[in-house]
Amino acid sequence: MSGEIIERMLVRRDLDVVAKVATDPLTILPIIGGFGRFDPLDVDAAGCGLWDVFINLGTNQVGGRVEVVRLGERHLQWSSVRGTHHSMDIRVEPDADGAVVEFHLQSRLAGGLTGRISQFVSKGIVSRHLVAGLDQLRHYIEHEM
Repeated sequence: MSGEIIERMLVRRDLDVVAKVATDPLTILPIIGGFGRFDPLDVDAAGCGLWDVFINLGTNQVGGRVEVVRLGERHLQWSSVRGTHHSMDIRVEPDADGAVVEFHLQSRLAGGLTGRISQFVSKGIVSRHLVAGLDQLRHYIEHEM
């Protein structure tokens, strides 16, 4: 069963400032730590490379090893290389009031009927974690920088 969740949030700061923070794995992943657990394994100076990423689903964590890449000044992506199949795109787009940050998470859970049920149940939990992560990021950029 495959699923995707997209959440967006306005950050009232200059596009370049928001993009610099939102697409730097060494900065953004600790900021959105409530979303899950992020452990760098083999990363370069920019934070790109292999990470262990585990997303909180209630009291469980699902995930595995991912490769994190920066695809441009306003685009960060990770894709699973081991464990639960999932990918995440973090994009920053211009807005009249600042910048909009988008989290786009795609996942695939195995198990036929049980996978479908798990995907359905977890969608609300993961969506709330994405919104909370965006809010943590927004607060950091607007109030702590």
